[in-house]
Formats: sequence, structure tokens, C-alpha cells
Amino acid sequence: MRGGGWHGNDTIWRMVLDINRALTYGDLEGRLHDAPARKRFCVVDGIVAGEGTGPIYADARPCGVVVAGGNPVAVDVACAELMGFDPGRIPMLANALLPHALPLLASPEDLRIDSALDEPFELRAPLGWVGHIERRVAALAGE
Repeated sequence: MRGGGWHGNDTIWRMVLDINRALTYGDLEGRLHDAPARKRFCVVDGIVAGEGTGPIYADARPCGVVVAGGNPVAVDVACAELMGFDPGRIPMLANALLPHALPLLASPEDLRIDSALDEPFELRAPLGWVGHIERRVAALAGE
């Protein structure tokens, strides 16, 4: 595996959360505040999703969904759930939900996912994540 695209990388998730905190709590002059300084709205186009080794070599998977919300962590958790992945096994998402002085989600209990889908899509994980983030793997392991 090249780059940081594997389940044991312990740096990329930290960078992503730092950037999200800067975007949420930072003002236009670059100062961090104790409360969010701006609002954001996130949209994920999953009409044709990419599965497997993405983003460049992903296989197209027609899913026909659009995910949207005002919180990037909530949107990412919803997407992970829809893809059949366990957000608690994805370091970026699991750590985003932990208590922090600058929280990215007020409380995991505030997370609500509304979906018309009966079942997740069960997308294939990228090579460096196979066997580590899938819900079915967690279920087989008794977690």
C-alpha cells in the first residue's frame, strides 16, 4: 500500500479533524473561538458511488443517493452507514465523536439519520481497509 490509505494510518484522521475544527471554529482572521464561527452545508453525490480502490481507481457503483446535512461529521457517519461500514471502526469518525474542547458534533446522541433505504449498499472497502471497517466483519467477530 502506498501513501496513507490503510487502516493503521494514525496521522491522516488527525489532520482531517484539525482542518474541520479550523473551518468550524476559525474566523476570517485565523483566530479560533470557543463556539462555532461559521455554518457549513455538506452535500455528497452518491448517485454513482465509487467502491474499492478509490478515488482514482474506484469501480462505479450505481446507488442513486444524495446525502446532505449541516455537519460534516454527521454527513460522513451517514455515508459510512449507507456504505455498510461501521463508523466506530473508522478512526476519523470514531475520534470525531470523542469529547473535545472544540467538538465537531455536539453529542453522538444528536446524530439522526433519516433514510428511505431498507439496507445499506455493502460497498467494497478500499484495499488497505478490507476486513477492518465493514459492518458484516464486526458482526461476524461478535462486536
